[in-house]
Amino acid sequence: VFDLFATPLRETQLIEASAGTGKTYTIAGLFLRLLLEGLHRVDQILVVTFTNAATEELKDRIRKRLVQLRDALLDGPDEQADPILLGLLERLQADRESALKRLENAIRGFDEAAIFTIHGFCQRVLAERAFASAMPFESELRADVRELLQEIVEDFWRRRFYQASPLLIDYLLEQKYTPERLLHEIRPYLGKPYLNILELARPAEFTQAEQALTEAYGVVRTLWLEQGIEIRNLLQDQLDQLNQQSYRQDKVLMGFRGLDLYLADEAPRPVLFDGFERFTTHRLVKSTKKNCNTPQHAFFEACECLWLAAEQLRAQYETELKALRVELLHYADRALAQRKQREQIQSYDD
Repeated sequence: VFDLFATPLRETQLIEASAGTGKTYTIAGLFLRLLLEGLHRVDQILVVTFTNAATEELKDRIRKRLVQLRDALLDGPDEQADPILLGLLERLQADRESALKRLENAIRGFDEAAIFTIHGFCQRVLAERAFASAMPFESELRADVRELLQEIVEDFWRRRFYQASPLLIDYLLEQKYTPERLLHEIRPYLGKPYLNILELARPAEFTQAEQALTEAYGVVRTLWLEQGIEIRNLLQDQLDQLNQQSYRQDKVLMGFRGLDLYLADEAPRPVLFDGFERFTTHRLVKSTKKNCNTPQHAFFEACECLWLAAEQLRAQYETELKALRVELLHYADRALAQRKQREQIQSYDD
């Protein structure tokens, strides 16, 4: 059991305690002992805690204890005085006048009490030792630099995608890639120079894969617009040859509607709709029942080519986006450091 009055003031003490066990109460008692027995001023006693709320609670609690102890020395303890207060009163009776003077000075000068969060204390030390630490004499501590990071990521986004191909832009929109998403993905790794982040190989260009998709789309679209009714009838007439789990009537009809919508535009979209694979030859072959015939049509072969082209382009885009995250991570670290230095800002990661 921790004994407040038996604890030496000049030695290091490790106190481990869970929530609600009286840590703030004990710290306030130690503060009073350091002030009155250790003969320290309030600005010479450092109290460091974790949160702003805990800091304010400690300041309020310690100041109240100073006032309670002074009043008890002047008028005697009241009936509700706690053991720490009574113990301090007993120790101070021998030099009551000196103790009262120290308490009055402490109460009047309590605004100078060194009670901080960890970050607040570090900021104070850096401000007081700015020259020695090569820090700006005036700097602002920001708990959250997300706004700065958002501006940096948006600037990176504009630089990288302003002249991107329409297909890549469509892919980013379809997959919900935004500056906000990229920031969310790289944020846990920012400001950690000790991480070994591997550079990723990037596709030289997407032109060939995008051209293959565009050509395959043109073939599929032409066949559907010219022979759509024939294709619908052919597939519906042979549904009994196919696995009913994958080629149920309602699923096939939904797929036809998907084709109508997807193939309505002259230009392709890089992301195929859900259910498109149902019209590819590999899926039809896989779903054909034993001893049954697979539906045959040039449209299904064209869909196979389009599906393969879309998969290849998707793989290239995703490889590029993975490498882009690494590039953005390095860029954001550099740009944030430059912005902080230019605007004299510090964050908790500093």
